Amino acid sequence: KQDGDYYLTSLLIQPLTSLRYSDENTKIESILKQKKEFRFRTKNSEIGGDLCSIQEITLNGKNYLVVLNADAMGKSIQGAGGALVMGTVFKAIVTRTQLSRSNQKKTPEKWLKDCYTELQNVFVTFDGSMLVSAVIALIDHETGALYSINAEHPWMVLYRDGKASFLDPELLLRKIGFTENASEPIIRVFKLEPNDFLFIGSDGRDDILLRRPGTDETFMNEDETLFLRLVELANGNLHDLEKLLNHAGEVTDDLSIMKIAYKIPTEISLQKVPSAGDEYNLLVKEGIQQIRKKNLSQTRNLFEKALSISDSDPGLYKQLARICIHQKDYMPAANYSENYVAKFPFDNEFLYYTSFTLRKIKEYFKAIEYSERLRSREPGNVRNLKHLVELYRLVGNRSKFRMIMTTLKAIVAEKESRDEDRDQDVSSEPILV
Repeated sequence: KQDGDYYLTSLLIQPLTSLRYSDENTKIESILKQKKEFRFRTKNSEIGGDLCSIQEITLNGKNYLVVLNADAMGKSIQGAGGALVMGTVFKAIVTRTQLSRSNQKKTPEKWLKDCYTELQNVFVTFDGSMLVSAVIALIDHETGALYSINAEHPWMVLYRDGKASFLDPELLLRKIGFTENASEPIIRVFKLEPNDFLFIGSDGRDDILLRRPGTDETFMNEDETLFLRLVELANGNLHDLEKLLNHAGEVTDDLSIMKIAYKIPTEISLQKVPSAGDEYNLLVKEGIQQIRKKNLSQTRNLFEKALSISDSDPGLYKQLARICIHQKDYMPAANYSENYVAKFPFDNEFLYYTSFTLRKIKEYFKAIEYSERLRSREPGNVRNLKHLVELYRLVGNRSKFRMIMTTLKAIVAEKESRDEDRDQDVSSEPILV
């Protein structure tokens, strides 16, 4: 009967562990090996708390991969129960996004925060008896932007140019379902380059029983960097990595590893028509010379002509936005800023500038959106919090105004003795190339 329960549960979990994506620029592989194996009638199967899922959603007209790697607390049926709840709620969130236009209007940061909050609200009802560690991430097909939340899960590993390293080795959130999880999730943003490999895995990758050389004595691995060395030895090959893990010792826990290989398509046009390219390069070169001479109007004119030839360089949008801000010409400044952030979403500083320019042209709700994106990444950014407080005052949102003001006062009180006031006029920023 117990094996029958195991088998039924494993069948329920199976459709939740799917890798569904259509992007040709991204190749995804996974290993999912649950520790508990069993036989029911004529079928061999396994059960555990690890979960891997890849889906696709659209946010504001852009396609994103949704990545989930989760590890529910407990062995066999207990862990599987957590994985079943996690997978079901997560799939419902993704499906709702795929079907709802209002959910598709969210920014990546907002979507991740809402996803985490919904999962936390479900698991907290179990009063700490069902906890899940997880990495939830969005990958922008076009720019390679990786947005992620880590809830006490092993750090993601980047394999680039033959070297493996941890991404953001900080644990900022407790497990999902922890009853005292009061802090808001912080969104990490990282740029994936062509031919990068990203590895996301559960703690089974570290829970290896090793044997001391020349003896029968065994001990549990406590070296987190062992996984980095094995990734390098495997040259980023997932199946070789699995063999190396098993060769190193006995894997004592459920094991799940996802490998995401990102590569920009070769078909993307760089708009380098020979004659147009020469003209473009001359305009940019002349613009740089003029900016060094402080001739901002001439620089703007030259850069705008270059932009009309090719918009492939996000840096042109950035410099034009800075020039327009300096000239207090906020309407085009907002337009250039939004275009720059769309092409290069990793620039936290320019999220603030974009919000600032939108506030200047009284696009308050759009300004709030960009400011909240920055708050998701840098919750302690005092300048942004002061700006956001003023925005909520302008739109008459009293509850948000009070919440952000309370947060701001607490941060200022904590940092008052060592931080200078960073709330300075953005127009005084230097013009950079």
